[in-house]
Amino acid sequence: MSPARVVMNEVMNTETKKPRGGQKTTWVKVVTRDLKHVDLSKDQALEVALDRQAWRGIVHKMSSRNSRSV
Repeated sequence: MSPARVVMNEVMNTETKKPRGGQKTTWVKVVTRDLKHVDLSKDQALEVALDRQAWRGIVHKMSSRNSRSV
């Protein structure tokens, strides 16, 4: 297993305590929210990321969604 996948699995499976004064937005939460817009779970995204052409399609879909909302 690659080091990147080991870190990703560790981050996604670690419970974190809510900080005092409000919840901070983490990178994992941002990615999870963005994946919902393209109807992918985290596990599905990891599988799609192995297919470069499919991943580029998702990135293109996300970037066009973000440019419309600006």
